[in-house]
Amino acid sequence: MNTLPTVDTLKQQARALRAALEPTTPVSHSQSLELVARQHGYRDWNTLFARDRKSTRLNSSHSSI
Repeated sequence: MNTLPTVDTLKQQARALRAALEPTTPVSHSQSLELVARQHGYRDWNTLFARDRKSTRLNSSHSSI
């Protein structure tokens, strides 16, 4: 199973992407989040975020067993 970076790391990636694109292609923060999600193979940020939350819940429930 492929492990996702933390949400904070994903947001940092989005900020870095936005800064890199800014000189030639201005994008909003939400657009950069969408691009990061696509880079990780997800349809959009909401899908990535939901999968991350589901994975976090599953991992925490297994650790209590």
